[in-house]
Amino acid sequence: RAGRPIGMVGPGDFLGEMSYLTGSAATATVTSVTPLRYLAFDRKNLRAFLEKNDEVRHALEAGFNRNLIDKLVKTNTGIQARRMDEKTAPKAEGGAKAPARKPAKGKSAQRKTPVRLKPSRKPA
Repeated sequence: RAGRPIGMVGPGDFLGEMSYLTGSAATATVTSVTPLRYLAFDRKNLRAFLEKNDEVRHALEAGFNRNLIDKLVKTNTGIQARRMDEKTAPKAEGGAKAPARKPAKGKSAQRKTPVRLKPSRKPA
């Protein structure tokens, strides 16, 4: 999206699960805004392991499902909030919308600012 932030994840979230599930190339770049620890798997090796370990596969799929649902809810909530902001934005002269208002003091802490997340380097 032209380098524009599109989401924010936190501890315990999965990244790259859509790519893994669909077999497609990743569609986003991830940049970390804080130091992080992560665990990465080679797709081919992970698939081979999961084919032999049904219990682990079911647990991982359940985690993917919960994580994807959470991401969809966050996305939908963000879209609805932007639509409400657009509807309530004051009109400038000539019918054009006025520049976006800054949130009232304390409001910015209630809503996370979306950022791109990208591991800056692999762990040692």
